[in-house]
Amino acid sequence: MAKRGTRGLVYSVERIEFHRNGISGASFYAVDFTAQAWTGEGIATLRGIVFQTPGHVAVIEPNEPETKWRGDNFEAELRAEIGKYEKAQNPEPVCGGHAVTGPRGKTVSVTIPGCDCRTNEERRGFLQVQTGRS
Repeated sequence: MAKRGTRGLVYSVERIEFHRNGISGASFYAVDFTAQAWTGEGIATLRGIVFQTPGHVAVIEPNEPETKWRGDNFEAELRAEIGKYEKAQNPEPVCGGHAVTGPRGKTVSVTIPGCDCRTNEERRGFLQVQTGRS
């Protein structure tokens, strides 16, 4: 088994890509990363294939297809890296608040969950808030 590096088994992540895998295949992430070589000497460049279902992880060495790697040894770290990647790709929306006038003429500022008006100014024109009596 590979020795643990300063970050665990995964030393660095070079690239993460999501693959939808067609209309009926299981989607997965391809993660290119480096880790300590299985011999304990040097660094190996690896590719992890991480499916949504826990326990479904494959790790291969693209330049050495005969070399075997245990995906379960890398699963926790790869899933954590994918989580960071997803968070960076899809930051939490930040709503700047919208003025809404109620039926009695009182205006209040409303923060709308999911609205990203501060991070995406062009969507402001598409926001319509309607009020009425129930």
